[in-house]
Amino acid sequence: MQAFTLRLHLALALISIAAACVLGGLVLRMQERAEQVELQSVELLWNSYAKTVYEQAGSWEPMNRRLLTGAFGAKADRLSWESAAEQSASSRLQPEAGQESRQAKTGRSIPVLSGGQLVGYTQATAEQDWKARRAIVSGAALFGMLLYGTAFLYSRRMLKQNHRDMYGFAAEVCKRMQPDAEGLAPLWRQAKAADAAAAVQEALAAADRLHATISRLETVRRSMVADIAHELRTPIAIMRTQLDHALQGEPSLPIEKIVGLHDETLRLSKLVHDLQDLSLAESGNLPLHKAWFAYSTLIEEVLEFLSVEGEEQAIAVSFSKAREVQEVCIFADKERVRSILLNLLGNAFRHARSRVRVELSLMDSETAITVNDDGWGIEQEELPYVFDRFYRGRKGMNLQARGTGLGLGLAIVREYAQVHGGSVCVSSTFGIGTTFTLCLPVMYES
Repeated sequence: MQAFTLRLHLALALISIAAACVLGGLVLRMQERAEQVELQSVELLWNSYAKTVYEQAGSWEPMNRRLLTGAFGAKADRLSWESAAEQSASSRLQPEAGQESRQAKTGRSIPVLSGGQLVGYTQATAEQDWKARRAIVSGAALFGMLLYGTAFLYSRRMLKQNHRDMYGFAAEVCKRMQPDAEGLAPLWRQAKAADAAAAVQEALAAADRLHATISRLETVRRSMVADIAHELRTPIAIMRTQLDHALQGEPSLPIEKIVGLHDETLRLSKLVHDLQDLSLAESGNLPLHKAWFAYSTLIEEVLEFLSVEGEEQAIAVSFSKAREVQEVCIFADKERVRSILLNLLGNAFRHARSRVRVELSLMDSETAITVNDDGWGIEQEELPYVFDRFYRGRKGMNLQARGTGLGLGLAIVREYAQVHGGSVCVSSTFGIGTTFTLCLPVMYES
């Protein structure tokens, strides 16, 4: 930006100098032509005057006296004459054959004719007006400076407007690419070149991030199709096999096969139900059946349900709550909140190595539940994507293996929390453990 401004100012200076030179040259040329016309007029008038004086006096004797007192007295120092005899004796003023006049250094030498005879020559000298020339040069220089100043101010104004427009455009690009980020628009009227350049760089960075996000989502989309196909293939294959056997002549399906078909049906139903609820929650159309219920009691029920799995893996569970939340109740959809807790606590039990710690507290008008496990944790570059749909984190220390399932659990947790007016966040240290914090309002009417 600075290099462009420097080149612009240099171009304006060169254009101004060229314009001043052209204007000064034209005016000087006009001045010279005016002086030449004046000299020609004086030459003719002086020649006519000299002829008249000669014819009246019959000689050149009274010429000096009349020259000093006549009409040309003020310009006598620029007028000269000589008789034909003197001119004949002087080769420096003798005209060449066929010439009536010749160009002298100070003007033309014009012959004086009387009665058809050459009686002498007259000559006039042009007085150059150096003061006028200096004024012309000074005026041209002043014109160049005024032209440069005007162009400089106009270009500066246009550059400022360009900077503001560039800043506003970059701010609008950032706003559209990152709706949740802080906007740049409030400052665009005071934007300078550095601000505009920084805003453009920010817009380019936002475009790069958007491109990376689109690329990642495209990868997720491709893997999602494969994962859904995999999740559907197994139950459908089992159900088809059992039905094929029944169609091939078996009188009835044994109870154990019916149970298997029922389990696979439940599995498919849960998958379809999760996808439908997630889409409804993201579009803001998820139906909620709110009622008052004891929050701590629900947490204890979910922990009791999951503790069986924890005992098999020798995982110690602890649940603590602040004194002010012993009997706290919240107004929410109990089944949706139960689903949130099942996903959060279920993830903690699956990834913990030896313990799971749950804490419930009250902050202002919100309840906060913290779920901490001592698993392998989540790497920092994966934290922004934990709540994305179909995202599956790495499994333990294996950097290539991914978790099982479709990656819908935490996406459902975030959407259910948001439709209740709450939020969920995660922090983790790889190799030490992970902490999820769920905040829900005590009472919230959507």
